[in-house]
Amino acid sequence: MLERVQHFEPVGVGARDLKECLAIQLRTLPSETPHRGLAQHLIDHCLDDLGDIDAAGLARRSGFEVEDVEGALAVIRRLDPRPGLRFGRDDENYLVPDVYVFPADGGWQVRLNRDNDPRLRLNDEYVKLIKKTLGDDKSYLKDRLKEAQWLISSLELRNHTLRSVAETIVAHQEGFLEHGDVGMQPLLQKEVAERVEVHESTVSRATTGKYMHTPRGTFELKYFFSVAIPTRDGRPVSATAVKARLERLIAEEAPDRPLSDQALVDRLAEDGLMLARRTVAKYREQLGIPNSARRRREARRRGGPG
Repeated sequence: MLERVQHFEPVGVGARDLKECLAIQLRTLPSETPHRGLAQHLIDHCLDDLGDIDAAGLARRSGFEVEDVEGALAVIRRLDPRPGLRFGRDDENYLVPDVYVFPADGGWQVRLNRDNDPRLRLNDEYVKLIKKTLGDDKSYLKDRLKEAQWLISSLELRNHTLRSVAETIVAHQEGFLEHGDVGMQPLLQKEVAERVEVHESTVSRATTGKYMHTPRGTFELKYFFSVAIPTRDGRPVSATAVKARLERLIAEEAPDRPLSDQALVDRLAEDGLMLARRTVAKYREQLGIPNSARRRREARRRGGPG
């Protein structure tokens, strides 16, 4: 229930402390957001220093490059440490989902947020006026009527496309809705375009800046796209799911015996995931997780074993 409350709008309300509040907002950003993982690492390990130490100081303390730290700080500055202050203030804008997804009849139902639609309709008086006018005035009014009808039809087509794309995503990503990131399936915009029978650029426009509210939080529609990682049994797994497994393995490791990248490769191979060591290292860095040597040193600084 607390998790549900924390993902109400604005995201982060109900958090138990500042670190949790920022972490909740970070998780709603697309996985490909540059420096998102490092931003999470800085919040987890250097939160008290973010306001007092510059990027160079944080880079020395965290072991990352100054350029990467600056990028992570830029991501953190986009977050709202006090989301509750938005209530009752007319000068603040906050995220409003375009699509709602909720369980229904043993499956998942998709509903568009109609409050986001402009309420357009034809003015009956002007429509009647066309019948009473002649000549150039009549031609002018008829042209304007066609433009208005075209605009309304375009909005209806946009909503139809958005709903079709959202329904296709939900049908493909039921594993995520039920189990989180570990259940995310590979999905490309091209695949959605083929199923909806539109051009891939149409899917790109329909998912850019559009958000879906789910029982697991509110996410940009592009968050649900992920490349496929090959497996031993031939069933592809999404990169998002692999990152979630990788993060879980590291979270469960013994602090005094952190897993090397090769050890992580071997652990993932036990699940049938075929990844190169450099790929695991890349995913680890995207998650903002230091290498095993730095994790061991951090454990020692925190007074852990070893």
